[in-house]
Amino acid sequence: MPVSNPSLNWELLDTVYYRSRTCYDSLDWPASASSSGPALHNVDLAAFNVAVGPFASLVALYPKSLSRPQAASEILVCSGAGQLLFSVPWNFVLNPIARLGWAPSGELLVVTAAGKYRVYYNYQGDFDEFDILTDLLQLDDTDSVTVLNALFTNTGFAVQSSNNHFAYIQNHRKPSARTAVLCSQLATTEPIEPYHVTTWTLTSPPEDSRNSLAKAKFYVFTSAGLCVLTPSTPVPSFTNKPLLTSVAHVDIAPNNSFAALYSSSSSTLYILDGDFNDLLAEHKLEKPPLQISWCSNDVVVMAYLDSISVVGPSSDTLEFYTNGTPLLKGELDGLYYLTNTELCFLSRVLQVTEDTFRIGSTSPSAILLDAIDYLDRHSPKANDHLEIIDDHMVMAVDGCIRAASEEFDLYWQKNLLRAAAFGKVNLDLYDPTEFVQTCDYLRVLNIVRSQEIGMFMTHAQLHSIGIEKIIDLLLLRKMHFLCLKISAFLNLPNYKILTDWACCKLKHSSGLDVDNDKLLASIYEKLKSSKIDWTHIAYVAYTEGQQKLARNLLSYEPNTSKKVQFLLDINSSATGDEIEYALTKADEDGDVDSLVLILLELYGSLSSAEFFRAIDQKPSAIGVLKSVFCQIDEKGGMLKNFMFQDDDIIGRLIIDIVSAVKSNKPIESTDLTKLQSLAGRSKQTQSAVPYIKSDIKLLKLQVELQANLHSILPGEPLLDTLQKIIIVDLKQAITVARKFNIPPKQLTGLVLKVLAAKSDKHTELYDYATINGGGKIIGFETFFYELAKLGERRQAGLYLPFCKKMTIKQKIRSYIFCGMWKEAVAEAGSKNEVGLLKSMAESRTGWEASVASDEFERLSK
Repeated sequence: MPVSNPSLNWELLDTVYYRSRTCYDSLDWPASASSSGPALHNVDLAAFNVAVGPFASLVALYPKSLSRPQAASEILVCSGAGQLLFSVPWNFVLNPIARLGWAPSGELLVVTAAGKYRVYYNYQGDFDEFDILTDLLQLDDTDSVTVLNALFTNTGFAVQSSNNHFAYIQNHRKPSARTAVLCSQLATTEPIEPYHVTTWTLTSPPEDSRNSLAKAKFYVFTSAGLCVLTPSTPVPSFTNKPLLTSVAHVDIAPNNSFAALYSSSSSTLYILDGDFNDLLAEHKLEKPPLQISWCSNDVVVMAYLDSISVVGPSSDTLEFYTNGTPLLKGELDGLYYLTNTELCFLSRVLQVTEDTFRIGSTSPSAILLDAIDYLDRHSPKANDHLEIIDDHMVMAVDGCIRAASEEFDLYWQKNLLRAAAFGKVNLDLYDPTEFVQTCDYLRVLNIVRSQEIGMFMTHAQLHSIGIEKIIDLLLLRKMHFLCLKISAFLNLPNYKILTDWACCKLKHSSGLDVDNDKLLASIYEKLKSSKIDWTHIAYVAYTEGQQKLARNLLSYEPNTSKKVQFLLDINSSATGDEIEYALTKADEDGDVDSLVLILLELYGSLSSAEFFRAIDQKPSAIGVLKSVFCQIDEKGGMLKNFMFQDDDIIGRLIIDIVSAVKSNKPIESTDLTKLQSLAGRSKQTQSAVPYIKSDIKLLKLQVELQANLHSILPGEPLLDTLQKIIIVDLKQAITVARKFNIPPKQLTGLVLKVLAAKSDKHTELYDYATINGGGKIIGFETFFYELAKLGERRQAGLYLPFCKKMTIKQKIRSYIFCGMWKEAVAEAGSKNEVGLLKSMAESRTGWEASVASDEFERLSK
């Protein structure tokens, strides 16, 4: 049976074509979660409260009427094809729901009238619950306050309370008082009574906005006009334009640039700018719509009892009839509408699709598609068509690829991609990346669009969220095998899939008579070759009451820091053995960061004796204790106790000296002498005697110098002290450097770094380089580059005559860089660089060209 041209289903609105395509022509609605009977194919959605999820791939519903107790005891969550995914038991009488919604990640959000909301983070019924009024917004006297309504965005959700508070909550998974903002109670100085809210909306803050809370803006329509609320303006602005009164429905376009509202008093649909200031168009309606929504950023769609109406910029409209009352769900590239029996997608026909399929089109992509038809008929006209578009073959191939991505029908997808492949063969240099990616993505899309999965996404939507997001949505449904197939097909990492599979296996085995060793072996066998976060799996085992299995799983984690963090996280509810196990693991691996975390945890929870006993025979932990805790333990009491227990007299004496340095107390020379003597007598520390002597000598010097140079701090590094001396007395700095065996190159580099940054010390630096031999030690070129880097060009130029390692061209360029043109010309002349002089003369004008020309003529004679 021949397939009709897609253009036959297009409808023209003004100058743009639109089309409505059926995603699923039969929806398998369940009777209830507990019903074992056949699926229902005709459900009256008007009798249900319905929340359509992202990309219409999820639908949550519960009856509006509670007359049927069995049906009213649960929330049903279905796929876009109507198949039941899971159900949530609910008592709607004791805990009424204000609004159902969906997060972009596919998590069900249930906002209750009592001021709480639940996040169902998986499809097994597990949830987290948060208190909006008390914990997040920190309101007082919430007993009489309820939540009336909620709106959901890509970055969070907003709620309206019974006392007309409007609040925006960001980050629904980890909310806090810092991620929730309350706009002031709706109030006005105008004497308007009664002050009745008819509807409201808000502008969705950008997902990548650093301060999306501050950018949340509420538009609250009342019987008297519009109030605009923002977190930064506690007093709302009020507008009482006639068209803004008695607003029954409102919707803002995805790009926040346009808004549509329906006024019941005037029975008119108004199109305004995104801030509701400027009126762009208006349409008188014969009957009030049940819902309005934007289709992308182009047109407004209105829902009626048995149809939808599409309104464009002009007065023209399109009508599409439906079986029952449609529910609208706008997207960036179109609009889904869900009816009792089918799911459809309304969208604008893109220009590339119009050029390809329009009857009589002569675009390159249309001709290339015709060529495939002739090729299938073995007609020589196929080659004739190729010759016609030979100069536009790239455009034809690109057009067919992009048109294929827009089609839902497999027949046209294949034909368009065959046409693109046919045209691509006739191109010598063509990047096939887009062709290959489109083929791969369409294959994935066709799988997830199937009735069994019920995720009818478009190619544009897939591009906007990425293939990883599809895998995340499939993982919520526990479709691990399909996710592995997709990741293997697209060469994507599969560790997230395998981790989720392992966690599900652990949860499923919980409470069953399953041998833990066999369970561990099966998980390890499947996951051993992947980069798995074993701590995540171990945590699931721990929460399921399998502590031993959790420890065995943790042994496979190669990252010590992750192990330790996991053990510290569970320490509050675990035995002390867990923290000691963490300490042993960190000590074996020598992980300093993990050891610091563990020692801090132990130090705060154990007595001194227990703490010292815990780190006994653990050399890495003891080393961290001595090196790190000396910075934390300011008084040194704990370290002194440890040294006393360890009979470390030298260590205790060092602590006393360090403490004196930190507190700016005078250091007795007798203490330093005593320390030196003790170090020499101890067999264990004889190897450290030279270092101790050097440190003592430095401390004595710093104490002596501090009397005249107050910036010197006893105990600071030698080079820091040396830099301070260089600024004051260079000769003394040289003497100190020799005394402490500082290498000449290191000293010269330090002198250059310090004095080059001081403009009043440049003469002293020049003398040091030329007279004291500093330039010969590290090279005059180093002096030149350091000064040039600091912008001291004239000073840098003084060193150029001594730069013997530079090539003639490098030296001339350096002279020119320093603004020393005459010197550059003289240098070129001294090396008899006639050609270089000629180039220099031609590159300049005025006296510079004259100087270079004179030198060139002199050498040319």
